[in-house]
Amino acid sequence: MNLPKPKTMPAKKTTAAGSKRSKILLVDDHPLMRRGQADLLEREADLTVCGEAGTARTAMDAIAKLQPDLVVVDMALPDKDGLELIKDIQAFIPACRCWLCPCKTNHFMPHGFCGRAGGAT
Repeated sequence: MNLPKPKTMPAKKTTAAGSKRSKILLVDDHPLMRRGQADLLEREADLTVCGEAGTARTAMDAIAKLQPDLVVVDMALPDKDGLELIKDIQAFIPACRCWLCPCKTNHFMPHGFCGRAGGAT
């Protein structure tokens, strides 16, 4: 299955006051979920979606290239569990914050739960 390369956007957007916007990478295997998350996040003056990835492998490539401030990770990815990806991200870039956001019911967490992981505050 051929997956699209991570979508990249300009990383140096600024707010009206001139402060730097936090860069967010979205990792979910469903393009519609990524698009919805991106649309909501882009409405915030201090946030910008710098890229998207549909697999853990493409996420790690995008993280290396884009150096995001926050990575929003789906629990269930086709090539790796979201928690395992967060461990890999933290080993690669310890300062990068991660947000685990499962969108499906599974045996680990109740439906609709979103949780912090890897230093997110």
